Formats: sequence, structure tokens, C-alpha cells
Amino acid sequence: MNSENIINIKNLDNCIHTIENTKCCKKSFTCYGGYCKKHKDEFLLKEGFINLDNFTGDIKDYKLYDLKKYCNIKISKSPSKFKKCDYFKKIVEYQSKHIYLLSNINSVLKIQSNIRRFNINKNIRLRGLAYLNRKICNNDEDFYTYESIQDIENKYFFSYKDNQNNFWGFDIRSLKKLLEMNYGNPYTTEAIPESVKNQVNILINHLNQNNVVTVIENTIVSDRKALVKQKFVDIFAQMEYVGYSCDVSWILELNNHRLKRLYRELEDIWNYRANLSEVTKRAIVPPNGRLCSTPIPDYNHCNVKVELQEMLANELLKICGATDPGNMNLGFMYFIIALSYVSRPCFMIHNWVQSVF
Repeated sequence: MNSENIINIKNLDNCIHTIENTKCCKKSFTCYGGYCKKHKDEFLLKEGFINLDNFTGDIKDYKLYDLKKYCNIKISKSPSKFKKCDYFKKIVEYQSKHIYLLSNINSVLKIQSNIRRFNINKNIRLRGLAYLNRKICNNDEDFYTYESIQDIENKYFFSYKDNQNNFWGFDIRSLKKLLEMNYGNPYTTEAIPESVKNQVNILINHLNQNNVVTVIENTIVSDRKALVKQKFVDIFAQMEYVGYSCDVSWILELNNHRLKRLYRELEDIWNYRANLSEVTKRAIVPPNGRLCSTPIPDYNHCNVKVELQEMLANELLKICGATDPGNMNLGFMYFIIALSYVSRPCFMIHNWVQSVF
């Protein structure tokens, strides 16, 4: 064997660590991937953490600092009383599980797929089909909180399909409150089927069992009051636009009793006293001409002021969609007549109402 081959064989035994073109002359070890004991961390660590792919299984190869760092960051926080052997044992167990999972990857993926399928089916049973795609809901926001259907937390989302095959989405807390007051669907005024009520109760019980609060928070109620007030501000702005002097405080300051009478008067004017044709009604409130669609007994049954205000505001907003300013003016004229029965400031400004009907 010539001298050149002898030199190459000797070089193979040297550490492969190199810095600034200078090689380490110390003996390498196979268990350290060709590094010496001094530079073994270049093989045993990766980006500052223990590299499980190169794990030697020998506690003497690892510093306490590295073991502790890996356990607390990569696995889970360890008790302060842990010693080096405890950290090492924890990593060995973790690596064993890691190897087992890799060797059974197909089974693991199948189990994960089954779990995902189970959770999807469970959520469909609890929250309705729209849970998978909220865009199929006919409504864009929750009727009570005004929160976008897309933004409702998954745990609070609920949906159902009515007899017309329309999907409706809700915050389950809002729907719970609606059912407690024995109201129907706020968008169609149709009764909510018993089967849907049972689904609501099942989801409520499920949330309660998991310590999830199912009562609307006060902050949400406060936000709702502000939103209802803004609706009336917009409505009264439209009234001024079509020529009526008005003040939003006329309606905001009404108590429950006066709100109920206002609704009653408006419904009576619209359906009877004004003697309106269906064509005129549809021009004022397109497309179906329905105003005060909530039955009077249902409206009178409510004793929450913000809800009375909201139902009334939603009816008046229909007039804002009149076919032209003339019809909008006519629609708001009937509202002012009704409002004058319960608001003296309104009557004083619009005393012409006493000569109508």
C-alpha cells in the first residue's frame, strides 16, 4: 500500500468539523456522524434543539440545558424538580412514540380521517348543515346581536332548513332567547318546528355540559341597543329627506305601553283605515306590501323595550325601500299619523294629522 492511501485512510478517521478551511484533527465517531466528541453537537442538535433523527439514546451525550430546552418547548412544560435523568427519560418516551407513529403512519392517517369524519357528522347533527357552508343561509346576520353569520363562533352557531328549503343561521344564544319568548322565525314570522326546538335544546345542553355560557352577555345587549338606535336615526333621516320635520327622540323615549299602541295604530291604519289597494301597498313596501307583519298578539306579548323597538324599526325600514320618493312620503305619512297618537311633540309639529281619516 502506498503512502498516499495510508494518508487517506487516516484522514477518514478524523473529525469532519471544518472552520475557515481548517479541519479538526481529533478522532471521529460513527455514533456522532463523523464528528469528534468536542464537535458532536453539530450532529446531535439541529437549529438549537436535540435532533431526534440522530438521537443516540445515551444520556452522557447530552447536556442538561439541551434536554430541558427540548422538553419544555417541544414536548410540554416539565416540573421544576426534574433532574437530568427525568428530562432524558421524557425524551426517550417521546421518541419511542414518534418512531411508532412513523412506522404505523397509514393507520394513524386512517384514524385521523375517521375522527375528522366523526366530528363533522357530530357538528352537522348539533348545528345543522349550514355549519359546513354558512353562505347557504338566507340571512347575513344574527337577528339579535347583528353579528355576521360568518363571524359567529363555531360553538355558538346553529342553523336549520325550513319548509321552503331555506336555511337560516343563528347564534344559539339568540335563538334560545327567542324560543323562551315563544316567537317564530324572526325573518319569516313562521312558527319554528318542534323538531328544531328539540335540536336547539340538545345543543344548549351540550354547551352547558361543557361549561360554555349560553346567555347573551351585557356588552352584546348594549351593542344591540346602539344598533337599534342607529336604525331609527337612519329611518328619521329618510323621513326628513322626503319632507317631514321629525326628531328621533319622539320614538326612542316611548315606553313599552306606547310602543305597543304605536304598533297597533300603524297596523290598523295600514290594513284598514287608509283603505289602501294592494298595488299601493306594494309600491310603498315592495315586493309584497306587508307592513306590521308580526301579529299584534305576538308584539304585545313582548316586554323587552329594545325588542319592541327593533321589530318596529325593521317594519319601518321596509318603507325606506319604496319604489320612489312619493310612495316613501306616503308611507311615512301613515307612520307620523300613528306616532302622533303616542308622542305629543310629534302631534304639535304635525297637527294636520287630526284632519286625516
